[in-house]
Amino acid sequence: MARKKNTPALTWERVWKAIKDGSLEVKRIPGTRMLLVIKGRIRITWKSRGKVMRTRFRLSKTYLNPRWIPLPKYYPVSVPKLRKMRKASLYALGIIKRGEDDFKLLIYQQLESVLSLQRQLSEHTKSSYERESNNLWKLLEKAWIEEPLKAVEQTALTGAVLDRIEQIDIINTHLDGRLSAVESRLERLSRIQDYVKGALESLLEITSNEDEFVTNGTLRSLVNALNLHYKTLEHLLEDRPHSLCARWARYHINKTVEDLTENELISARRHLQKAIDHL
Repeated sequence: MARKKNTPALTWERVWKAIKDGSLEVKRIPGTRMLLVIKGRIRITWKSRGKVMRTRFRLSKTYLNPRWIPLPKYYPVSVPKLRKMRKASLYALGIIKRGEDDFKLLIYQQLESVLSLQRQLSEHTKSSYERESNNLWKLLEKAWIEEPLKAVEQTALTGAVLDRIEQIDIINTHLDGRLSAVESRLERLSRIQDYVKGALESLLEITSNEDEFVTNGTLRSLVNALNLHYKTLEHLLEDRPHSLCARWARYHINKTVEDLTENELISARRHLQKAIDHL
């Protein structure tokens, strides 16, 4: 999900201020620092050409993936002021200092679904770091073999490059943890969807013989089972790809229950089939 045109990224400071104020309702993805926004609004204030700009927008069913980026030009606190600040004060702003003028800002990238989050982590972020690591190793090989440098320059280059490679290895370890958590969440959502679909198909079979269905007095049990599956589908409402299917399935499950209580079995079977089709 792209941010609004000409607006800055969602910083760690902005997001957690909105959470603290109660204007954002979020859930943490277990085992990670990623967040899922259930609902809420966030307000952004920044400067553009000397003017103070403001905007407010809604977030719903949005995944927030934390990333460290170079300090942007629009950041309101100047670098000279940041140099004088202590680590604790920088952390409070979501900033870390890598060098004299090298500051990194923690932002949250907005992604619209768990599938988008999976693609971002596996196909873009990890691939980018892997390319950088490979290029750094090639740089070392080229410096040592093809273009020998002076001993002092070679030592400095090797130390700086190996430090960066080590940083990338640490980052990849964290990314692997995030990706594992995302894949686990995606598998759980898919299993819930498959489970409810299979259960509804079994219930549809029960209603196929109208005489047996009525005489066995299974109406109450069937309604109770449908209400249970209706509630189970709530777990899918948080994620966009699953939420549309779940919302329509729940609608038809509810209509099925209404038809059953009025002994409208033909209509009940039709709505139950539609619920299955949506899943």
